[in-house]
Amino acid sequence: MKTATERSLSEKEFRSFFEWSLGLMCVVDFETVMFTKVNPSFTRILGYSEEELLERTFLDFLHPDDIQPTLDIIEHRLKKGEAVPHFENRYRTK
Repeated sequence: MKTATERSLSEKEFRSFFEWSLGLMCVVDFETVMFTKVNPSFTRILGYSEEELLERTFLDFLHPDDIQPTLDIIEHRLKKGEAVPHFENRYRTK
């Protein structure tokens, strides 16, 4: 069992990794298909503000050809807790 200090350090390390990553990183609610958190690279690369990204479903930003395959992966794999290491989405820039 981790101590409160160890958990705090782990959370701080995760936040640093998330915030400083050069790649697009996000947290998504699979029930609402909404972003709940995006890292700064998301806004820098795509050109949308964080508010714009968080107020619409992430499907609104996907390439149209990627929407159904993404919904299938969510329903048949991610909601079951399965890892999907080799799946890509194309996002539209502003």
